[in-house]
Amino acid sequence: MALSMMNGIHDQSLASDIDPVILLYRNILTLVDSSTDLRWLAFQGLVACCDLRFQRTKQLADLEEMIKALRGGLEICRVASARPLMLSYLGHGLATRFNLGGHLEDLDEAVTLLRESSLTQQQSRSPSSRQGLDKLQHFSSVLSTRYNLSHRDADLDELVSVGHKLLELRPVTHPDRPSAMDDFARHLYTRFTEKQQLTDLDDAITLRREALQLPHNHDRSWIRILNNHGVAFRKRFGKTGRSI
Repeated sequence: MALSMMNGIHDQSLASDIDPVILLYRNILTLVDSSTDLRWLAFQGLVACCDLRFQRTKQLADLEEMIKALRGGLEICRVASARPLMLSYLGHGLATRFNLGGHLEDLDEAVTLLRESSLTQQQSRSPSSRQGLDKLQHFSSVLSTRYNLSHRDADLDELVSVGHKLLELRPVTHPDRPSAMDDFARHLYTRFTEKQQLTDLDDAITLRREALQLPHNHDRSWIRILNNHGVAFRKRFGKTGRSI
């Protein structure tokens, strides 16, 4: 019954439409044990409903219940292919809770989970799929948030490594390659400011120079890359006197 009701839920549903479905999933979870597939399906349904209601109401209780359901689902997950996605959802939920509450343990766990999810995806047969790129990009974003707060050298080195991987997964013809080159260059430039290794600055300049040579529409992203390139170029000139 809950599954059939869930099929009637869609993106435009009101929060009140979701309430009875959530109640049914809760009841299922109290009645069935972990040995049945129904419990696994109930966790999945509860996660989807709580997420949808949270998007409507922004009530922290819905986010908390979604995180709890994801943990429960992971404990009994028997489908190997489903685990990376659940890890990603849990990492996203914890990152969202960090943004709301500012608890660093949520951010640390989110980084760990998103790292595992993206690494699993990279080891699959489709690392450059839209889903694979999105997971790696989200991991980079959350890791960048932690670096901006803690300034850990290990996080910065990992950001550089992830930036390189994201660039590798976007060939020359990929529309997002210029942005990936700019992001990679940004991490290299940040590492240069921290460690003063000129090779990082040289690589950042080379990346943006090549990005500017790719087809573009002179939109805001192109202007941003051009501005960042100018900042790095002036920095190198001030350090070395090199004009090329």
